Amino acid sequence: MSVGGDDEPVLGTPVAMGYRMHVPVGTPTWSERGTPLTGTPNATPRSTRSRSSACSSLDAWGLHTAGPPWTFRRQAGRLSMHTKETVESVFDALYRQTHMGPELVRFEFGTGEQPVVAHRSILMLKSSVFAIMLANEQFQEARTGRVRIRDCPQKTFKMFVGYLYGQSSPDPSQDGRELWELADKYGVDSIKIMLLKTIDESNCAAAAQYAYEVDSSEIMRVARVVASERLDHVPIEGLDNVCTDVAKMLMVSHTRQGLPVFRFVEKWHRANGWKVPGETESLIKCIDFGKVHLCDIVEVVRHSCLLKPEQLKMVHTLKLERLRTHPWALQTIPPAFCFGAKGVDPCLFDSPVGISATPDGGFIIADRDNLRVQLFDASGRFTKQFNVVGDGEWEYCVPVGVAMSTGGMVVVADSAQHRVKIFDQEGAFVRAFGSEGVAPGCFRVPVDVAVNSRGEIAVCEYHNNRVQVFSSDGIFMMALGSEGGGLGQFRHPCGVAYTREDHMVVADQGNFRIQIFDSRCAYVRTFGKRGEGPQHFTLISSVAVSYFGDILVSDVGQNRVHIFTHDGSFAQNIGVPAPKDDEAKKKEANLPGTLSSPEGVAVTNRGIVAVVDGGNHRVQVFESLADFS
Repeated sequence: MSVGGDDEPVLGTPVAMGYRMHVPVGTPTWSERGTPLTGTPNATPRSTRSRSSACSSLDAWGLHTAGPPWTFRRQAGRLSMHTKETVESVFDALYRQTHMGPELVRFEFGTGEQPVVAHRSILMLKSSVFAIMLANEQFQEARTGRVRIRDCPQKTFKMFVGYLYGQSSPDPSQDGRELWELADKYGVDSIKIMLLKTIDESNCAAAAQYAYEVDSSEIMRVARVVASERLDHVPIEGLDNVCTDVAKMLMVSHTRQGLPVFRFVEKWHRANGWKVPGETESLIKCIDFGKVHLCDIVEVVRHSCLLKPEQLKMVHTLKLERLRTHPWALQTIPPAFCFGAKGVDPCLFDSPVGISATPDGGFIIADRDNLRVQLFDASGRFTKQFNVVGDGEWEYCVPVGVAMSTGGMVVVADSAQHRVKIFDQEGAFVRAFGSEGVAPGCFRVPVDVAVNSRGEIAVCEYHNNRVQVFSSDGIFMMALGSEGGGLGQFRHPCGVAYTREDHMVVADQGNFRIQIFDSRCAYVRTFGKRGEGPQHFTLISSVAVSYFGDILVSDVGQNRVHIFTHDGSFAQNIGVPAPKDDEAKKKEANLPGTLSSPEGVAVTNRGIVAVVDGGNHRVQVFESLADFS
């Protein structure tokens, strides 16, 4: 309902037109005497916290502070100031007013705007301050029914009076800070309760900023409760001019921490980072990245560019440290799901060997004895296969190693034809290079391939004991290694992978070790030796590298996949070795998590690990081991 202005009838009265009161000269007013109320909201001293210079145009009225407006567009249609019980009290107050003096109170503004007129009984019923002001004849306002308003715009005050009458369709753009100031000044608890109910994820940051500046524990408590569950849904526009102290309070309130807190900081940075350089860094320090999933580190945190490269590296190191000290650090991690079984139909395998992850999280698998390559999406659903067999230039014989080039081409090591073949994602042949031999550019049983960020193709040769590097067009560039046990030498290298920095990681099967070379193929380090303990290998079959440089080594001798940090420190094992006893082997060999001849391993950009369980003719997919949430 609307509240009458100047020369307007007011609901509940016959006619209010022409109603005037004479104001005796020299009579003290309420504002001149002050507010003689002890313990009322109006008597509470305001906060002395400093304000930002970015004040609203309405700040001149002294109503609200510099943070974002506390609006309630979403809730406007369902707000209600009156319950059924209070409706009765409103009508009772209107009835009692018929026995009182002046029925209406006129609020006048010095800006020449129309006055706002309201029933005296309603004002006294809803406001503890008006109840004293208008009932005490010693005050001019009580005798004249006229109140001078100097600290509030007419539009806002009219809205405030409308709420006293139970207006249920408020202006959704109304700033809640203005209404709270008036409700606090005039002691209207019903409006305060209504405003607290409007706080949700769309305005909790604005409400918290206001609470921080005026030192309101009531508002702050509700805002933090909302932030505890909905922090990551706070909109960017709702964070404009929210200070870092308030942002930290809301971050600490969130129950789950982790990625939602980072997303909140990212939004705050977009709203305020350019205004207060360096403050984003203080918020980032409050994030527990140990509770952020590795895949979110890769896909969200890395792409936000809020963390510097060295900070990303440190985050990863801390996550690995948690892994090593966690109570289940040496326990087996169960697989998320498995797909495949022995057979010749699509999605079935016969002695699968090589595997590579695609940029979208899918997998390319060399199905060796079926003489084909199969492609699957991230959920293990079959998408396509390359299954043409023959003696021609491009048909497969024995596909062993697979990789995807930077241009989306599928690169295949054919150990029978001693060639490397390249196909597009639809399976169409593009080119091939190499032939059997020992000269540069020739191969003897190529078993694995890898592609670096420059598109160069590394080919691992099992019998030539070397790794050769070619351009994306198949042009020979260089050869690395020779037969032997010295640094930079190999005995039957069986796997090759590149790090994000284009460092080459080579699985040196015959020497029971992993060797690492820089982007110029200069030797960097070696780790591993023969045995069955940590950093020991029995029969290496392949190697893969995660986004952060973790090195994953599949070991068919131990039927495990070993995880190492970028510097070669042992971190974790994947898989339960298949039992050696024949009877037990029949019962347990196919259980999820049990590995029998893990021939290949791959890790996606999301940190998901996939293992080719060759003996069981299937692929097992494991969740990221760096998830501490």
